[in-house]
Amino acid sequence: MMGGMMSYSSMMWMCVMMIFAALAFVVVLGITVYLVIRLLMRNSRVTDRPLMILKERYARGEINVDEYKEMRMALND
Repeated sequence: MMGGMMSYSSMMWMCVMMIFAALAFVVVLGITVYLVIRLLMRNSRVTDRPLMILKERYARGEINVDEYKEMRMALND
């Protein structure tokens, strides 16, 4: 009698497998997006911390143009 029809338990297992596959896809997609964003953020970060501090001091007016140029040249050497 089950010739062309699926039993109830077969349909349930098929639904469970489809839900599991959808969840696995969402997890893989989420991990991929997280890693791409993290990689982009790492590449955009300023790696030269002393120069960044020097620029901040200049922007706040703690040092003048001449001091800024002198310190920047010292940092680049």
